Amino acid sequence: MKTIKVISSVFTVLLIGIFLSMNSYAKEPVKDYPQHAKQVKQILEETVKFPGCSMKKVHQGEAVVVFSISDQGMIQIDELTANCKALEENLRQQLTGLYFKGVIHPYNQHYRVKFTFLFC
Repeated sequence: MKTIKVISSVFTVLLIGIFLSMNSYAKEPVKDYPQHAKQVKQILEETVKFPGCSMKKVHQGEAVVVFSISDQGMIQIDELTANCKALEENLRQQLTGLYFKGVIHPYNQHYRVKFTFLFC
């Protein structure tokens, strides 16, 4: 009976220690995007335009693009998925050949961007 009490006491102390130490591993949330992410976002906002009213069969289009930037500043699309084939083609056409001039980015940094288009 003493052994069970000792084991449960040790277990309780360990459990409390784990819960208290978890807070020390939590990092501060990112309050602001890094400068390179702001620049990438700005270029994408200026470049990617509304696809137009040619896609009336869908009321909302969503696309997710995973890409990186080469050392020369050119976009390299790793993955592009959309809920509409026409939207996917339109977005690929707009992004192909996109040049991020003056953006200093971390080596091998991958970006994941979700676009949401509301069609007329």
